[in-house]
Amino acid sequence: MLYNPADKNSIEDYAKRLVNKSLVDLKPEVSKEVRKGKGGFGQKVEKFYFDYEPNSSSKPDFSEAGVELKTAPLKKTAKGLRAKERIVLNIIDYMHEHEAAFEKSSFWKKNKLILMMFFLHKADIADINYIFKYIFIWNYPEKDLEIIKSDWKTIVNKIKMGKAHELSEGDTLYLGACIKGVRGGLNSTLRKQPFSEKDAPQRAFSLKQGYVNAIITQHTNSIDYEPALTSDELKNKPFETLIIEKFEVFYGKSLEEIGQSLGFEVGTSKDKSAILCRRILGISHGRKIEEFDKAEIQMKTVTINQNGTPIEEMSFKHIDFIGILSENWENSYWHEVLTKKFFFVIFEEFEKRYYLKKVFFWTMPYQDLLLAKNFWEDTQKKIKNNDFENFIKSSAGGPCFVRTKGRNSKDVMITANGNNQKKLGYWLSRTYIKNVIAKG
Repeated sequence: MLYNPADKNSIEDYAKRLVNKSLVDLKPEVSKEVRKGKGGFGQKVEKFYFDYEPNSSSKPDFSEAGVELKTAPLKKTAKGLRAKERIVLNIIDYMHEHEAAFEKSSFWKKNKLILMMFFLHKADIADINYIFKYIFIWNYPEKDLEIIKSDWKTIVNKIKMGKAHELSEGDTLYLGACIKGVRGGLNSTLRKQPFSEKDAPQRAFSLKQGYVNAIITQHTNSIDYEPALTSDELKNKPFETLIIEKFEVFYGKSLEEIGQSLGFEVGTSKDKSAILCRRILGISHGRKIEEFDKAEIQMKTVTINQNGTPIEEMSFKHIDFIGILSENWENSYWHEVLTKKFFFVIFEEFEKRYYLKKVFFWTMPYQDLLLAKNFWEDTQKKIKNNDFENFIKSSAGGPCFVRTKGRNSKDVMITANGNNQKKLGYWLSRTYIKNVIAKG
């Protein structure tokens, strides 16, 4: 072997020979190998570059060194190279994961040290020609590890409650529980769980896409966020509690009063509420919130009247009339949005001034997510049938509806049939958000 499989430094040094090269550049014999299916590229790297047979062992790939290998795709964006997707780790064993402490868990034993091998993905070339851009062993920073431990406990506690079937990526911050090996819907790949007779979709631990991007930015020294919390704070209290406490001291105060307390001129910009929220968390103007960015938390500022009703309904991205046809529910944009964690900041309007009412974290409940799934399937079906007149409306009483999203009647998008239709968007109804706020 050209490296020592018991020495993490030797493994890393050998791996780095691939930087700015493809697998076939250093191992021409791989061109004779044809392997289909997701994960095939990682298996080729293991077999042809590191000279060991791919396996499904619960131990790390380099067991003597305690190092797991992960190949991960990058995509080109206006901000440079970014993660194309989350990094999927080991399958969650519902029957046994809850039996051990974090330090003895299957997740930690397998993924304590990860050899990250990031490559530039291109749809029109064979995987053996992908060029590797960043290669390094990832050690979780102390602060991140505190959050990941908490995430693991959240997942395990849900298993202990007999709710493995209700796991959602919105439950956690950096470490997710993503659906794994599913074809054709939530009921396709099921596993037994120990504290309920209801089968649960198979899931795997994963590093969320936002966190993977943070790994990349840290490695490339291109960090553009600021922390809201410190490691010491996270050792003493949960993340959500600490964030909420930063806002609680301003409850009942107007935007202007909060700005004065912080030595900050609120101004009249459209996003003044969001800017103020970042200032409450100690974030400079224009900078992102580290923990929110890594966890892909969606901050939503909502203005309500004195009856507790939101002034506006909540809009999201426009519907891709062509893209939605190739989606299934689990990989759809709408599922991705609704299974993330939200941070609601509620302002109450009174005599043309806005007062901070309360804040809370929220993840869409399992039963509501099933309603959202029915809504999405109805929307997809109607677009497929070229029916753009009978989408579910807010008057139907459900959480989700379709409504115009364009700037005007001339703001259109092309459909799969080659026709132009006015832009439409995903929305959450005012009534639904009012109920969410009342419970928050």
